[in-house]
Amino acid sequence: MEKNVWLLHGFFLVLTVFSFRHVLILGDHLWTGEGTRLSWSMRLNGKYCHIEVKVKPEDPWLLPDVRGLTPIQRDNLSDPYLFLQYAKKVYCPQSHSLYGSMDCRAVSHIRSPLIRTDVDLCTATYKILSHNEWILPLPGPIDPHYLDWLKVK
Repeated sequence: MEKNVWLLHGFFLVLTVFSFRHVLILGDHLWTGEGTRLSWSMRLNGKYCHIEVKVKPEDPWLLPDVRGLTPIQRDNLSDPYLFLQYAKKVYCPQSHSLYGSMDCRAVSHIRSPLIRTDVDLCTATYKILSHNEWILPLPGPIDPHYLDWLKVK
């Protein structure tokens, strides 16, 4: 009986540490989305992104082909993990390289890049327990005018 109680304590300790792993990962977890899989819901981050892709470094940036995605999947492409999965599924079987650009604006920050544009997404990997080097850890500078809508005119 006593052994079962200790096993139960250990199980809940591992579950709690795994659920709060976003605290240990470098950067702002609401910006990068790292450490939010299988954690308590942290999806209300208010981030809006403009996404572009290109196959070769010298090619122009193009909007990704999202015709096969549902509206919910399209809305969630601002998550670097889901964008990487989309890129590997749609573009990587057809080409050997793919570069992505995600310029995002968090609610109170100025628009800034979320992922590095010089990283080939077909060779990139996603680590769930640590920071991914191809994701920029912090949003851009704070927008000094983000509360102007509160002012009465």
